[in-house]
Amino acid sequence: MIFGNSTVEAKEINPEFSGEIARYGIISQYDYGVMEQVIRNRLRMSGPYALRDIPEVDGYIAHSDRNRIGEVVWIRPQVGMAEYPVYESFLIVDCCSYQDGSCGWMKRNNILAEVDAETIQRWGDYFDINLYHRAVYGTIID
Repeated sequence: MIFGNSTVEAKEINPEFSGEIARYGIISQYDYGVMEQVIRNRLRMSGPYALRDIPEVDGYIAHSDRNRIGEVVWIRPQVGMAEYPVYESFLIVDCCSYQDGSCGWMKRNNILAEVDAETIQRWGDYFDINLYHRAVYGTIID
């Protein structure tokens, strides 16, 4: 198991992620509708942080690195000792901001990413617990 900011080779967790890095920490969440608005805005934008297209993925995340917008990462949540059965794919559609302090907040609290509200609902249904506005631990392969 990986704690804090430690990293291990992802192939130790799942051989199909050979060469990738796995990090374990907290996965936060956006409120309902916020991620969708971010996606609409980024599709209308031009420039390096615009989204060009939306591939088929399991969900959407905000990441700490704005240069990763448009990339796909893999996440597997954990509640207590129970792990979700698979890694799911997530498109990076947003990032933290130094202006509003969210980058510092993510780093201080070991927040790896923030997922869309529908993902939290889906994970909560699987674990049979209300995860909305609760810390969820998990592994991110990026």
